[in-house]
Amino acid sequence: MQKLPIQCLVYLLFGLLLITSKAFAWVNKLPKVALPDNASLAWVSNNINHNGVAMSIQSFTSTQDVSQVFDFYRQQWARSDSRPGYMENDVDGWAVISQLQREHSIALQLKPGSNGGSEGFLSIAAKDGLQAMPDHDIPVPSGAQEISSSYVEEHNTQAFTNIYLSQDDAGSVASFYRSRMKVKGWSLANEERIEGQHILLFDKKGDRCEFVVGPSENNGSIVFVNKVSVNG
Repeated sequence: MQKLPIQCLVYLLFGLLLITSKAFAWVNKLPKVALPDNASLAWVSNNINHNGVAMSIQSFTSTQDVSQVFDFYRQQWARSDSRPGYMENDVDGWAVISQLQREHSIALQLKPGSNGGSEGFLSIAAKDGLQAMPDHDIPVPSGAQEISSSYVEEHNTQAFTNIYLSQDDAGSVASFYRSRMKVKGWSLANEERIEGQHILLFDKKGDRCEFVVGPSENNGSIVFVNKVSVNG
């Protein structure tokens, strides 16, 4: 059985921070995904731009356990030829099964439900037609590597979520944002340090930008950025 690359899970795990989008109206083109008995879906976001790829996320709940749900999709997605019809992986307590179609990729990530059964998220991403990512105008430390970028828009509100890896330590990166955000007209509304992570919240004319900066390997840091703007 082939393994699902870890990078493919980023939009499943971090895209949930965002709000519903109207920027890339493709929801009517989504493929129909069969559901097992006693399973249900609810929209989280029907249009997300993740690294330039249009995608949707729905929450998934079922009275069946994870293995029973996966047995259903193994049968649904099985192929008659030698090519694999699906891929599976386990990541940080989540079981993931996915299928690559002609125009879309579908991924279901599940874990045991809090009241029995199973729960998780169903993601559908377009394979082609990259979307331009708007400029978020947030400073980036020199030499930092962007590993994920997501954008959604609704009701005159725009939300950006970005993840970076920096060679600088977490304290230095936090200091960078304190000074550079002030230069750009942002006010530091709150700052905390929890278990080695620096959490900074900035405000600017009703907009909000939050940074979570924590240590990574080789004395570097990982940076999570979430910016929410109103009326652009």
